[in-house]
Amino acid sequence: MSGLSESLLEYPMMRLRLKWDRIFILIFGIIALLIACTLLFFKAGVAPSPSYSIAKDYSWYPPELQDKASSMNAFSNELLEAIAREEGIKITLWTAHSPTLESELNSGDYDAILTAIRPSQMHREKFEFSDSLYALGPVLVVKEDSHIPSLQQMEGKTVGILAESFLSFNINQYPSLMLKTYHSPQQALSALDRDQVDGVLMDFLPAHLYITGAFAGRLKIATPPLNESGLRIVAKKNKPGADLVEHFNKGLRTLKNNGKYEKLLRKWGFYPEIEQEEKVKSTFGWELFIESI
Repeated sequence: MSGLSESLLEYPMMRLRLKWDRIFILIFGIIALLIACTLLFFKAGVAPSPSYSIAKDYSWYPPELQDKASSMNAFSNELLEAIAREEGIKITLWTAHSPTLESELNSGDYDAILTAIRPSQMHREKFEFSDSLYALGPVLVVKEDSHIPSLQQMEGKTVGILAESFLSFNINQYPSLMLKTYHSPQQALSALDRDQVDGVLMDFLPAHLYITGAFAGRLKIATPPLNESGLRIVAKKNKPGADLVEHFNKGLRTLKNNGKYEKLLRKWGFYPEIEQEEKVKSTFGWELFIESI
């Protein structure tokens, strides 16, 4: 009887041991499978994220950015970081000096530069140009109650402009436009405020600083920038350069569409350009130099 009792006790113990053996084998098999998959993954190789080096002059010369150079540095740094995250690339920023940026790019010191070099036909033959990350071209400033939406509608009117200014767009399209020179933005905008001229042509950034400051509520910007001047990525005309510009443009479009670009602009005290269905056609091959009267 005691032998039977012992047999009856051993049977469930054997089943329990068998159950645990199966569980151990299952766990061991899963671990072995995970290790094998990991080894195969690394053996196959994972393509590293594309990496690019970009140089910029932190003084932003040219152009003059008033007292906004430090803000532009912060804005452009954050923007490039956001674009890199969006595109799954790595960007390393370097500090350089404007007079040597182009030559250092040509010698291969960097993959690209962040600069205000104009995308003229001559430069386009040598470099890849990205979309502008911030517009710098001239805009038309008018009275707050004006309904003029474009430079075309200024025909026959008087437009103020700063002495020793370069107009980098085809002003021959406006033969009856009368230009009057002033020695400072304040002087030109004051003349507009007093109805002595019908509009003022000046660069986008200082125009915004004035119409949101001293002339807030009295003057406004009527047009988008009238040419392609702006801060942008410029890369060598090769595959890495073309790839970087493509990544930059795609990432910039994404940030503009989801509103992050404008948030960054406003965070650092900058302003989005006016969007219009029809922009004034720019011509980079022709410039007019206005001398002081």
